[in-house]
Amino acid sequence: MVSTLEIGNRRYYGNKTKLLPFLDKVISKEVPKWTTFVDIFSGTGSVANYFNQDDKQIIANDILFHNFCALNTWISATKIRSNSMEKIITRLNNLKGKKGYVFKNFSNTFITEQNAMKIDSIREKIEQLKNSKIINKDEYYFLLTSLFYAVDKCSNIITQYEAYLKEFNPNLYDSQGRQVTYHGALKEIELRMPKLSNKNNSLNKVYQTDANKLIKKLNDIDILYLDPPYTCRQYCNNYHFLENIVEWKKPKVFGKAKKADFTNKKSKYSSRSNAREVFEDLIGNTNAKTIIMSYNNHGILKPNEILEVLNGYGKTKLYSKDYNGAHVCTSKINGNKELLFVSKLLA
Repeated sequence: MVSTLEIGNRRYYGNKTKLLPFLDKVISKEVPKWTTFVDIFSGTGSVANYFNQDDKQIIANDILFHNFCALNTWISATKIRSNSMEKIITRLNNLKGKKGYVFKNFSNTFITEQNAMKIDSIREKIEQLKNSKIINKDEYYFLLTSLFYAVDKCSNIITQYEAYLKEFNPNLYDSQGRQVTYHGALKEIELRMPKLSNKNNSLNKVYQTDANKLIKKLNDIDILYLDPPYTCRQYCNNYHFLENIVEWKKPKVFGKAKKADFTNKKSKYSSRSNAREVFEDLIGNTNAKTIIMSYNNHGILKPNEILEVLNGYGKTKLYSKDYNGAHVCTSKINGNKELLFVSKLLA
């Protein structure tokens, strides 16, 4: 029997899983009745999944394809044959490895040589299943989600793929007592079954596009939840390895971190010179009744800037919670808080 996995079983910089009770409490107080919830910078999809209910509509979006696959799997997929998927995942786990694109470019960096070969075999097989129409689109995204979660589980990293740890030795520590390798990296990669709920419905929608473009196409939004990047680190760089494997375009990679060119996926919200401009554009083009925005008190946009923009369109309240989340563009910052802006827009 194939083991299962949950949406939160991955490492992701800045995800909001631990803040869900705080967010739920504020929403229950400020917007107790809502029908449509838009999570336009979804990332892992933890927020969209948390608020997914039978009688509601969830719209989720992320610019990265591997995140889109997970969003589709947990938020909107309605055509997944679980018995077939379990049989296919069993066969994928039993495939013999081969020396392909992943082996050539990534052996003994983020993953072991053996797992690199296994990923090559599994990824090629998933593509064959799609092209031969043995699986449908929902099942294709389902299998890709299973794969990249498995890759993350055996990747020799702490949280992200800007760099890999030096050795594949679980007992190796530096002079300050910090572990310099990840014990899971030595395990053989194993695909698991994403554990589906019965809450996915045809009303839910997922997208992979620029948030500022998508907002112009969405109408009748009760809650627009914003969790934009607030550091100078680009998510397309943080998770380039997973994105590369899931997209399977086999681009050239460069540098010690073996990155591909994902310039078209870089966010202007991570640029000090562009963040306010794109934020104002987003707010100016929404018809949402209520905007709820998560942000860090040390983010690129300052709290007073956010309030200035939001107050230009409605009345805003500010909630905060101590939270040791993502650092900004320096190694350490004290006094981290998660800020939650709640703005009820004027008609």
